Amino acid sequence: RLDLLFNNAGIVWGGDTELLTLDQWNAIIDVNIRGVVHGIAAAYPQMLQQGHGHIVNTASMAGLTAAG
Repeated sequence: RLDLLFNNAGIVWGGDTELLTLDQWNAIIDVNIRGVVHGIAAAYPQMLQQGHGHIVNTASMAGLTAAG
């Protein structure tokens, strides 16, 4: 039984945004966006099968504000 999924993860690199490397951008996107998608994809089938469940997605300030 799975009643609740609480997605809460985020990373940020300090410094000037325009200086981030492609690898840094990929890491940020992997955690801040794909992490949420993977969590939902893992939980939703079970919630659908049992006929109920709640998914809460939150974002840290790191995911909502630009650095530098």
